[in-house]
Amino acid sequence: MDDFLKGVIGFSVLIVMAGIVGSAANNSEKAFDLSPYFNFIRRFRREKTASFTPTQYSTSHREIPLEVASPEGIDPRLSICPIEAIDGTIGELSITKANIVRQAMKNGLQFKTLTELQTSLGKPNCNFLKEKTRQYRYLVIEGKIIDGLQQEQVPEVVMIFTNF
Repeated sequence: MDDFLKGVIGFSVLIVMAGIVGSAANNSEKAFDLSPYFNFIRRFRREKTASFTPTQYSTSHREIPLEVASPEGIDPRLSICPIEAIDGTIGELSITKANIVRQAMKNGLQFKTLTELQTSLGKPNCNFLKEKTRQYRYLVIEGKIIDGLQQEQVPEVVMIFTNF
């Protein structure tokens, strides 16, 4: 029984360490994040099944540029996001909530950090770091997008409202 409990404790410590390393590898603001491992497994499965799928040719087929193409089941508005930065459990924001923040911005509200933005809008659909700029992307109903960008060491968030 002692060996069994030692094994369970060892396995638990291994999982906790993997979550901490995964958080650091994903540049996540979370202390514990296993999503990089799950995303790697999903990507591996997708590549494996895609290699066995026969290619279909059609004269009516229109090729989508590579930068616009998105993996199956992912909203095309998230095509700028790395696959591991997308949180598929987050839904779209309501127009009302988006317009409240948009109007507040017009009235002079300025977010100093992305954490303040997250307090107002909730968790983003996508959160990633690119060239020293952290970007949060929120999907809004009716094909609208809200982007919040913050450069490292700059105490100001740049907001971009698309399709409003």
